[in-house]
Amino acid sequence: MKRHLNIDDKRPRCISGFGVVELLIVAAIAVIMLAIAIPSFLQSYRSYQLSDAAGQVELAVKYTRLEAIRLNTPINCWSRQLANGNYQIWADSNKTNNGIPQASEKQIMLNPHGNMTAIANVPNTAPIAAAEGVAQVTAIAPGTAAILQFDQRGAVLNAAAPPYAIFLANTQSPAAGYRAVIILASGSTQIWSSSANGGWHRTY
Repeated sequence: MKRHLNIDDKRPRCISGFGVVELLIVAAIAVIMLAIAIPSFLQSYRSYQLSDAAGQVELAVKYTRLEAIRLNTPINCWSRQLANGNYQIWADSNKTNNGIPQASEKQIMLNPHGNMTAIANVPNTAPIAAAEGVAQVTAIAPGTAAILQFDQRGAVLNAAAPPYAIFLANTQSPAAGYRAVIILASGSTQIWSSSANGGWHRTY
């Protein structure tokens, strides 16, 4: 019996793949792309952290206002600076009005990624004032004090002229910009955003 030889069986097989040089080129391109993308990502992340802090502050203010309406009595929203330099904000919902947060009171803890800051550190706030139809906003200075008081209707009882502003900044990365929580006389709130150089615009 004759057997037929399969010619293909004797052909050498070629194994294809990437050479060392090609792999090095791909790795170099990946490193360059990461070097370009990482700063942009970090900037976006810091901006997000700052916006998140502003959102927390606004919720604390809203909660204080709602507690005043619910309890049918004036309620204070307090702030104090802790030993580490960060600020704590809480609603005096148990009506002790002693400036000391209680375990039963709703509290938020800020951090360097989004902390209260003085208006002196903030770029031109004129666009906010112009949008609200006033000469200037009344900045609420960070510190140990009742920063806002709401009456039983939810209106602000502060003596100074509204609107009021709580400014926030990333104390570790000023390039992240600034945020402002605006409180109108009626108790309603807004959030404004600015780059490190100014250019305020309302985001909420």
